[in-house]
Amino acid sequence: LAEESYDVCYEQYTNAIGLMQEGHGACMQDNHCKFEACAGDGLVNLPAYSVAAATVADVQAALEFASTHDLSVSVKTSGHSYAGSSAMKGSLLIWMAEFEKFGTIATHTDSCG
Repeated sequence: LAEESYDVCYEQYTNAIGLMQEGHGACMQDNHCKFEACAGDGLVNLPAYSVAAATVADVQAALEFASTHDLSVSVKTSGHSYAGSSAMKGSLLIWMAEFEKFGTIATHTDSCG
């Protein structure tokens, strides 16, 4: 991902849901963390590629691509990682936000009254 592609993340700065949905999964809660050690300057710590995986086949294709091109793989499920582990520098980021969900979430019943 080019550093310029991170600009969409700045637009979502105070919108936690927007941060999860934008920037191909590379947006972080603290925008300084796009830099190594969250220093706010210096080298950018962003993945080289990102794929929004929606199916098992998408994940398999992403892993095949990473293997073919000798890339490290990072995975982002739904939120963010203050340590930056979900956006490893130079990696292929597999963004799981659109991945098909399994199971059903039952309707919530307030048992407290």
